[in-house]
Amino acid sequence: MTTDDLRDDFSESDTDTSPDSLRFLAWQDAWLLEIYIDRTEPGHRDVVRLVVEWPDAENRPLEPVSLVDFHDCYALELDMGFGVIAEESIAGLTIEEDHPRLARIAEEFGTDDVTCVRIDLANTRGTLRIFTSAVTVLPDTSYVTLH
Repeated sequence: MTTDDLRDDFSESDTDTSPDSLRFLAWQDAWLLEIYIDRTEPGHRDVVRLVVEWPDAENRPLEPVSLVDFHDCYALELDMGFGVIAEESIAGLTIEEDHPRLARIAEEFGTDDVTCVRIDLANTRGTLRIFTSAVTVLPDTSYVTLH
């Protein structure tokens, strides 16, 4: 996937894209600024939002800070440490195609259109796993870049 294809994929503000396309973004050395969980309408609006500041790399969205919204979430696993006094950088993102929880979600909810997105954190050695079927990456121009 070229940089232009990547930016086209994430340029439509109201368009969900496949979680698999996240693999092509510059996750390594990006900064995780915030995490939100929106369950205002459980079962209808289950969203995990990450606010990410991207490194100065070719394969990033146009704006340096983005809202990465995971829609239609079926599960979320967080393993984070809070004893480290440091900003949280991201070590990388992978798609776990064979995570055991995917089979349980398929059986329980009758869908196999769910992806396990794993985000490894560098400073605290934490891990986020988001079980989702759609993602939107939007520019966040309210942030002044920190790095």
